[in-house]
Amino acid sequence: MGTGITMSMKDKMLWWFVKNIIMPRNEIIDIPGFIVLRISDKTRKVNLREILLPENLISEFEKNIIKKYGFFGKQLLYSIGKKFGYRFALVSNYPKVNNEDAFSHFSYFLVRYLESIYAKKLEHFIDFKDKIFTIKAKNWIVCSKNGLGYMLFDGVGAGMLSYAFNDVSMEGVQIKCQGRGDENCELVCAPPEYFRNKKIQFLMEKECSNFEFNAFKYNKINAIRNVHYASNSFRKIIDAGFVKYSEGTINIKDERLLLIEASIMYILENDLKKVKKGLDVLWDVSFEWGVKFAEKAGKQDPAKFIMDFFPALGFGDIYVTKRPWKVFVNYFPWTELAEGCDLVMFRGMLSGIISGMEGRKVELKKIRKSSSYADGFSFSVGEQI
Repeated sequence: MGTGITMSMKDKMLWWFVKNIIMPRNEIIDIPGFIVLRISDKTRKVNLREILLPENLISEFEKNIIKKYGFFGKQLLYSIGKKFGYRFALVSNYPKVNNEDAFSHFSYFLVRYLESIYAKKLEHFIDFKDKIFTIKAKNWIVCSKNGLGYMLFDGVGAGMLSYAFNDVSMEGVQIKCQGRGDENCELVCAPPEYFRNKKIQFLMEKECSNFEFNAFKYNKINAIRNVHYASNSFRKIIDAGFVKYSEGTINIKDERLLLIEASIMYILENDLKKVKKGLDVLWDVSFEWGVKFAEKAGKQDPAKFIMDFFPALGFGDIYVTKRPWKVFVNYFPWTELAEGCDLVMFRGMLSGIISGMEGRKVELKKIRKSSSYADGFSFSVGEQI
């Protein structure tokens, strides 16, 4: 006898995520300071560190980059996204298309995963013969908000498919976008000839495959450790009702959050520092987001707020001292790209939150970093007095 219960689309996505990701502990969300995506196959196991970033921050960043740099800004965003997508495919062992069954199976699983956190609905189509991968999305994160999506849709898709097809000339074009008034978003990843034949303009980035990945070193430095200060995990703030989940979106105080592998911070910063005043754009957008979020959060102790909130987003174990402000971070997500970065986005967000809650401008500028197998990746940032 049937139960008479039918599941809505959003319930199905949530159940899929719980059944296939949370219950088997493929996604670890119940440890303060850590959000970890566990990926394993016959060759290796990798525990990928993930973080939650605000959609509004990324959306404003894309808009401001294009406003400042024009067409070059679009190319810059696309390049960052394609590099991130290629690296993510590399570290997650995305199957190559020479094994069509394995690729199809993995792609189905990946699309369902993305559907559960990035969109209301996703469909994908694969043309192995002509090397074309198409994905249709409802309410895809960022692009449905700003009508752009060069980084996290066009670029990331092109990068992942470049890896899978073993062809860095594969590019991605969003031929439809909800943010531009279309019914849905539609991304096509294909060789350049496809777009030329259809007279579709496209961006290009061939320097996206120069990444090294040492899984042993990555796992050692990013190992889950006992925290000393953090008490909140992502799971805990979900259970407390602080974070809401609905139809493929994660929301907090009317802010949609983006769950993403942490190397996006480093790839962003490494590419922006090659551009005159590029890091200034990232700092300003991150700082402004922090100020606005402080207004939403209301009057409270910024030290306690940061120590409670940011570990739950996957940023490690955090301790804050006041006036002058200093932030100590242990077990921050590490990648091989971290050495040359000054954590501009993270410092900007925290500086904005402190400034908004303190009622005066506070900029966390000074930085000291260290990383080791034994102690993970740690750093401190401080206010210059």
